[in-house]
Amino acid sequence: MRVIVSSGVGRIHAIETAVSLLDAGLDVRVVTGWVPSRVMAPVARLAGGLIGRPNLDRRLQARLADGRLPRSRIHTCGLAEGLSQAGTRLGEYGILPYCATNRLTWRLFGYASRRHLHSADIFHVRSGAGQGGAIATARRRGMRIIVDHSIAHPTEMERTLGPIYTRQGLPFRMGMNSPFWRLVLDDCSAADVVILNSDYVRDSFVAAGFPEARCATVYLGVREDFIGLKRDYARSSPIRLLFTGAFGLRKGACEMAEACRSLDERGIAYELLVAGSAAEGKPLMDRMNLRGSIRYLGVLLQDDLKTLLATSDLYVFPTHAEGCARSAMEAMAAGLPVITTRECGLPARHGLDGWLVPRGDPAALASAIERLADDEPLRESLGRQAQQRVAEEFRWSHYAGRLTSIYRDVLARNS
Repeated sequence: MRVIVSSGVGRIHAIETAVSLLDAGLDVRVVTGWVPSRVMAPVARLAGGLIGRPNLDRRLQARLADGRLPRSRIHTCGLAEGLSQAGTRLGEYGILPYCATNRLTWRLFGYASRRHLHSADIFHVRSGAGQGGAIATARRRGMRIIVDHSIAHPTEMERTLGPIYTRQGLPFRMGMNSPFWRLVLDDCSAADVVILNSDYVRDSFVAAGFPEARCATVYLGVREDFIGLKRDYARSSPIRLLFTGAFGLRKGACEMAEACRSLDERGIAYELLVAGSAAEGKPLMDRMNLRGSIRYLGVLLQDDLKTLLATSDLYVFPTHAEGCARSAMEAMAAGLPVITTRECGLPARHGLDGWLVPRGDPAALASAIERLADDEPLRESLGRQAQQRVAEEFRWSHYAGRLTSIYRDVLARNS
């Protein structure tokens, strides 16, 4: 079976998808953005410094998956990706209209990818990267279309996030009125099957009227070297809380700030480690004048997270809308007890291999932290059960098997 995987702009999980399918014996090629050569690595490093991403060169090199994805199988649309990233920055600064610019540059990526779309049975494309003629070209050349979508439907995000951004006086750009998100939904509508990375996301699509028969849940895999990182469940003093990802409104920065204030009031000593960008969330935390220690570690590569997962006491992620948060899956795999919301999309069962709190409820979040901080056997039970579940059900080999089965069904259905 011949498959083309298109990542669109940025690096999401297309590379891991491709490697897992190669390991499963499929003939796979990848369409992605820039992969700098050794000679161009200093240029990538310089560009990263200019845009505030000092490890950009290493992140781009990760597209080679440590040599497991040969360069001969990678087709690049570097110029299109560069224009998209520049457009995003100009949109963030208000120089260009944010959503309209994103829509235009993603269409440009799809347009640029067309020349690589040939000699395949399946076109597996990240939602948003199929316009600009990409999906139309692939279908014209006899391919079946799999669209990969990894966050809740825009109507769900508008329901959960719109009021929060309004209260903070910030623009909300993820609802049905966004030109970019309409582009994303155009890709989903054009697909034979839409791959969704959690039951939560699938339910949000079905609730919005998307045909259930064209939805398939496939949870992403977790790297083998993350499984079982945590060995010691004795509590740190103060208790060490870990958050990874973009620390902003969508991922629960407001609730985290309020919960920390509640912990202060309860006399619970804590250290919060934030591994990720914190431009939105740090001002919220600063206004609280919190007594606990807050450390902002910046954006880290996956390998740099391992020590944090092994040495923290609790992983705390009070998000309002996700797909299935990759960082939370890594925490489960490591054996670090996870406190999160249903909207995280995590395949966690409350009290068994995770601890779920209501979205937007900082008091419940603080109570959960206090409860688990005081109960070492419960922390260990949650962590070890989570680790076992990931090992048995959510390795990349499991992902590739489920995905291959969907490919075969689509090809048989349309033969």
